[in-house]
Amino acid sequence: MKTKIILFSILLMISLSGCDRIRRSFGLPDSSDIKKAERELSEKASAESSKSDSVAYRADTVAAVKEISSRESSEFGTASSGNYYVILGSFKEDGNAAKFGKIVRQAIGNAYIIHNEYGFDMVGVGPYGDIKSACNKKIDLLDNHSFCPDDVWIYYNK
Repeated sequence: MKTKIILFSILLMISLSGCDRIRRSFGLPDSSDIKKAERELSEKASAESSKSDSVAYRADTVAAVKEISSRESSEFGTASSGNYYVILGSFKEDGNAAKFGKIVRQAIGNAYIIHNEYGFDMVGVGPYGDIKSACNKKIDLLDNHSFCPDDVWIYYNK
């Protein structure tokens, strides 16, 4: 009878206090510790995923630009006045292009703000007389400048 009372008391304690209390009493992680660890692992995995996506995007971009620059420049047309620009950013808000342009000028020495017909101010470097030169500059920016975003593009200013 005494063992039945002890067993009943233990079962009652388990059912009323939950597993966390018992796990804590044995020095094991409870549900809050497990959730915290899962959250940290999830954040680490998403950070690594976005980093690998960025690296893959940059590699694809560089490969595409190298392929374009290896082609004959006459295939794309040339601009003797230097109408090709490597665009590093496009801004709708007043002042943002000037701020970013200042960062670019400090990093590489030249930057231009080009206004387009859609109301955007683009920050670019150039001008370049042909697409091959612009492609080479784009590769240089992607490979050698940490401020350079992954989604730079080449713009022909008519």
